[in-house]
Amino acid sequence: MHKNQFLITRPIFLSDLQKVEGRINDGHYVRLCEFVGDVARIFENCRLFNQPASQIAKCSEALENFFAQKLGLLREKIAANHPSPS
Repeated sequence: MHKNQFLITRPIFLSDLQKVEGRINDGHYVRLCEFVGDVARIFENCRLFNQPASQIAKCSEALENFFAQKLGLLREKIAANHPSPS
């Protein structure tokens, strides 16, 4: 058992990126928000469990920033292909 699991009610950690990949490959995610929620939970739990100055926290922050950038580009692409009705 993870030593801080009692604090984290929905545990999913950086090591669970493989779990997310498996869910993608298995077609588990029906909507983008489900995938984004799992990835966001990984980053949230990393912040809860690790000291801000730790190498893991720094790597997580960099990965989170990269993810946010790519997600923003994806959302722009989706919006360009599916404009909202006026």
